Amino acid sequence: MYALVGIHYNPIKHKQEWITVRGSLKDAEEIERKALEKLGRGTFIARTERMTLSAVVTAFLQECKARNRRTSTMLNYQSVFNNYVLERFGFREVGTLQK
Repeated sequence: MYALVGIHYNPIKHKQEWITVRGSLKDAEEIERKALEKLGRGTFIARTERMTLSAVVTAFLQECKARNRRTSTMLNYQSVFNNYVLERFGFREVGTLQK
């Protein structure tokens, strides 16, 4: 069972942020209550930045380059990512990908 919780209005993005909670409505209301308490105390609640698969691949390739991977290895990685992975899934958020 899933429940949606409207946490707060994000003035930077000009949107209300939502969280999907696995569990009952009671669990979702508990999370919302805790979040509203933090907001009331002035504690900022930030969601982690959502990364697309393209951003993750770019970071991975930079890490490989920093670790001095061979040129042929880097070319193989780039070929696979560009021709198969990013072509289909590069725009998707990593958290939305499933088997």
